[in-house]
Amino acid sequence: RTVPIAISMLLVGSSVGIVTPVMPFVVDSIGLSPGQYGVVVSAFALAKIVGNVPSAILVERHGRKPYLVHSLLLVSLGVGGIGLATQFEHLFVCRLFTGLGVAALSTAATMTMADISTPLNRASTMAPIMSAFAAGTAFGPALGGLMADRLGISETFYVVGASYLGLTLVNNYLLVETQARPMTFPWHKG
Repeated sequence: RTVPIAISMLLVGSSVGIVTPVMPFVVDSIGLSPGQYGVVVSAFALAKIVGNVPSAILVERHGRKPYLVHSLLLVSLGVGGIGLATQFEHLFVCRLFTGLGVAALSTAATMTMADISTPLNRASTMAPIMSAFAAGTAFGPALGGLMADRLGISETFYVVGASYLGLTLVNNYLLVETQARPMTFPWHKG
C-alpha cells in the first residue's frame, strides 16, 4: 500500500521543485513585478498552511482514499494551468490550487500511514512517503530545467499536469480505504 502513496508524494514533491528553474521565465513572459512574483511564490505555501486543518477534518470525515485521488486533480489543474497563465491573477490562482492539492494529499497520505502502522513501526512506515516528498523536492529543479530545455516552458507544465491526471487514475485503481470508521466530531450532530 505504501508504494503508490510514496510515488504520489515523489511526484507532488517534484511539482514543488520543477517550478523553481522555470517560474522566472513564466514571470518574465507575463511581466510581473518583483512584488507580484513574491506573492505568487508565497501563494503555494499560504494555501498549504490554510488548507492543512480543513484537509484533516475532511479526510477524517470522508476517508483517506477520496483525498489521495482527487487532491491530485487540484495539483494537476494548478501545475498545468501555469503553462496557460497570461496574467498575475491566473498564476496566483494556479499556485493556490497546487498548494491546496498538496495539503490534502499530504494529510491523506500521513493519515493512511498512521492507519496501517502500529506505534512500534510508525516511523518506519512514514519514512518512505516523507523521503519520497523530499526526493521529489530535491530532484525537481534539475528535472524542471531539463524538461524546459527539451520541451519548452509551457509544455513542461502541461506534461507535469498530465502526469498528475494519470496518477489520479492509478491511485483510484490501486489504493484502498484504510479508515476503519468515519470519525464523529463533537460539533457535528447526526
